[in-house]
Amino acid sequence: MFTSPVSTGNMQKHLNEEIKDHATYHRFIQGIRKRVVHTINEVMKVHSEWDFSSIDLSSLIKEKVHEITSTEPIGVCLLCDRPVIDKGKLYACKDETKCDFKIWKTQFGRNIELEHAHSILEKRTTPLLEFFSKPKNKHYSAYIVWNEDKNELNLAFPERIKRPMNKR
Repeated sequence: MFTSPVSTGNMQKHLNEEIKDHATYHRFIQGIRKRVVHTINEVMKVHSEWDFSSIDLSSLIKEKVHEITSTEPIGVCLLCDRPVIDKGKLYACKDETKCDFKIWKTQFGRNIELEHAHSILEKRTTPLLEFFSKPKNKHYSAYIVWNEDKNELNLAFPERIKRPMNKR
């Protein structure tokens, strides 16, 4: 099924297409996850004499898929040039023991999508994003930018800058 040349070729073709569009990469992984779950369920129906009652398959699949997807580099670390990977609640340098680079998936009260993390890693800034301030009950627009001096992410407001800096 998953190891046949046709299946492998189809998955490689789709993956190559997804590499061009980082925003849809997770949709590709979701599709694989659904096919794996479906295949396991079909195998379990056919082989009813097998006893899977002691195994929590959904947790096992979730853990293994996360393990596979979290090792795929999403970019290059801004501090040490090592790969940055998805670690669940954050994007971080693969070598945590030597580098503390992190992009939390929630920044300034907003979710940071994979495409935003890519933009930070490649351009040192996100596109202009919408935010909401609960205390002021107000929407506002800002960029999330990498501060080279402090090695941290900051907000930059369009009225204060002409254009986000693009170093590298």
